[in-house]
Amino acid sequence: MRRSVIAALAVGLASIGIALVAVLTHSPLTVASANSASSTDYIELEEERKLSNCQPAGSIPQGTSAIRLGIEGLHFSPAVTVRVLVGSRVIREGRQIAGGPSIPNVTVPVASFAHALNGARVCTTVGPAVEPIRYYGTPRHTSVAQANALQEATLHAEYLRPGRKSWSSFVPSIIYHMGLGHAPGGGWVAYLVLILMLGLVLIVVRLTLRELR
Repeated sequence: MRRSVIAALAVGLASIGIALVAVLTHSPLTVASANSASSTDYIELEEERKLSNCQPAGSIPQGTSAIRLGIEGLHFSPAVTVRVLVGSRVIREGRQIAGGPSIPNVTVPVASFAHALNGARVCTTVGPAVEPIRYYGTPRHTSVAQANALQEATLHAEYLRPGRKSWSSFVPSIIYHMGLGHAPGGGWVAYLVLILMLGLVLIVVRLTLRELR
């Protein structure tokens, strides 16, 4: 019993360490380009069914690995499916499940583009909606018969790709800002918090092992 618990603690702590290193060595997504549709003006829709939209993709930059669209749920993010098409051929497809905080956009991951792509379309499916949603963009008129309200819009779209800096490069800035706005101040506050967290982990591990004696 004691050995299995020690092994479980060791595996758990090692997993946390590996995950932390993996995150710090990766780069955050940055906006490579965006279309000209408004990112602040919105229209609210209350249709409780699947809504769809197809619009010109413009130029999708090389390395794009996520598409951010101006879609927001009233209380939580709706389910969104995105397809990038050239003609009738689907080049990329990604999905974002419903849930998560309600923010003025939904980011859908897609397989990275090895080369820039021009002349494609981005087709978006939202829902079925269980609450009102907002779309950020520009109204347009379409010739599609019985078009839903989302089809009569050009959604604000941003193409995201990994930045040049890793998360670890932001650590000095984070430490600096953690030392501001309180007394005593200084970057040493961040190191103190880290030491206290590590100390708490050691105390928990020690108490767990003591209970197994």
